[in-house]
Amino acid sequence: MADLAVVIVSYNVRTLLLDCLRSVIDECRGMAAEVIVVDNDSGDGSAEAVRQEFPGVTMVANQVNAGFAKACNQGAAVATAPYLLLLNPDTVVRLGAIRYVREFMERTPDAGMAACRLIEADGRPQPSIGYFPTLGRMVLQALLIDRWVLPGYRRAHYSAGIARPVDYLRGAFMMVRRAAVPGPELLRETYFMYAEEKDLARRLSRNGYRCYYVPCGDVVHLGGKSTEARPLDNFLVLHRSQVTYFCLHHSGAERASLIILYGLFLAATTLASAFTVFSQHGRQRFALFLASAVRYPLLAARVCRSVTAPGSASAS
Repeated sequence: MADLAVVIVSYNVRTLLLDCLRSVIDECRGMAAEVIVVDNDSGDGSAEAVRQEFPGVTMVANQVNAGFAKACNQGAAVATAPYLLLLNPDTVVRLGAIRYVREFMERTPDAGMAACRLIEADGRPQPSIGYFPTLGRMVLQALLIDRWVLPGYRRAHYSAGIARPVDYLRGAFMMVRRAAVPGPELLRETYFMYAEEKDLARRLSRNGYRCYYVPCGDVVHLGGKSTEARPLDNFLVLHRSQVTYFCLHHSGAERASLIILYGLFLAATTLASAFTVFSQHGRQRFALFLASAVRYPLLAARVCRSVTAPGSASAS
């Protein structure tokens, strides 16, 4: 029986997926590991390419794009291992990364989830951890202070050489202790994509477990390759997921304030991006932020009406 299952959800990133799998197979050599790919109806031949090059990999080929959360749950349902590694297909695992994190979880009984350091292709550190939204943090975000004043402080956290508990981990690499997950769902399928990682971290915390950042191994994360073809649609999915998170984990005036502050953050980012319109990339970025900011109020209102409030069975 495997003691680790690597679950990779893929959508139209055939070449990157194959590179990712090669790195995973090399890293897991000698380990009792199973590798599962859930393909969300890619149109680039990803599923067939995996079957041909990696016959030992379990392939779940969806007939529709089921979203990230549901596809991860499909992979988890197939897996038999007590530890699940949710890994993005646009990653390359450096030697030692998976092994270090698994060994850490085995000797840290309160670790419900752990992850290693994410880096850019050129070796620069990438955001690897996140902080739960609070009113104070959302005010800083809405004023863009966290982006312009505090990035050095956050980079220092990414570069620290010791394992430590954090609020939540970025979703490109998340190793989860199956026994720590409350309820039947690994990831809550209310989310199509985005925000699942902090939702899971909240649920693990309420179940007595912690999330740990373990900077003893590196994973190259190229980022956003599955979503770059439809940037506005995916940007709106991101906003919908953020509001969903606020609705599921906050209530009353606090929830309303967080939703408003997030909207102010979008407005501030749109204004800031107006100064970049002198380049084609800048104009595209401004148009993207403007279109999503204009749609945000109606989007947020619809999410608030449709998402079950905290305290119900679905918000467990």
